[in-house]
Amino acid sequence: MAWVAGCAHPASPVAEQPPTPEIAELNVSAAAADSLFAGLDEVKFLGFPTADTTHTETAPISGPGIDPGQPCGLLRAVTSQGDLGDGWQAFRQLSIGSTTNRSQVLREAIAIFPDKPAAQTEFHRLTEAFSKCKAQSADPNAFGMHNPITLEWADNAGATDVHTTGNVVYEVTSSGATDNPEVAGQVANQMKTNIIDPA
Repeated sequence: MAWVAGCAHPASPVAEQPPTPEIAELNVSAAAADSLFAGLDEVKFLGFPTADTTHTETAPISGPGIDPGQPCGLLRAVTSQGDLGDGWQAFRQLSIGSTTNRSQVLREAIAIFPDKPAAQTEFHRLTEAFSKCKAQSADPNAFGMHNPITLEWADNAGATDVHTTGNVVYEVTSSGATDNPEVAGQVANQMKTNIIDPA
């Protein structure tokens, strides 16, 4: 994944307009947590054609050998445990796998915070870890896009996208797909659609 450079052309007047009020003031109910995932059929379509198993958690998974107090450790905790901080009102994690291809695993994690400032505080914490870990990394090209609402990184194990929309922070990690960054990005975009315009 390569660092994305900015465009040299001036922004159009449309691009300079503030976000629409619907997005800026979006406040998702904690009760909606289970409905925000990209489902099994969507994940199959978006790059995991053999996906056939799911498992849901209501809290991040704790695991040994990760120090979330260190910047790169925090990013590993996001990738392997779905750690999106605390202070959320609802947390859900959906793991999708394949019985015919055990190397394919996709995980979606969603944390719904009380309000947008609380979600932005958590996203800022992850952004700081992203920047510090990138500075320490032997392969800074593994760290892709970084903007006020998106973080992307990848390694030989897979790719991770973290986004924030309204009062929600959400994450997708893809491993074992033909194009992990593409799959993680597409699934994260589907989650964003579900957050903005729930069915």
